[in-house]
Amino acid sequence: MAVLFVEYPKCSTCKKAKAWLDEHGVEYVDRDIVTDNPSAEELATWIARSGLPVRRFFKDRKSVV
Repeated sequence: MAVLFVEYPKCSTCKKAKAWLDEHGVEYVDRDIVTDNPSAEELATWIARSGLPVRRFFKDRKSVV
């Protein structure tokens, strides 16, 4: 089973994470968030599964109420 790796290709943190996955032999499906945005249903599922508050999913946490 492959991991879904949702990334912004120009992001240095995403590049480092992808390199780590490659180095450790983790199989993944790469998804460019710019060209293939997650749906509202996907986001709701990911947030529910994580158990984290919504604000943890956004880089600029000040803008999330």
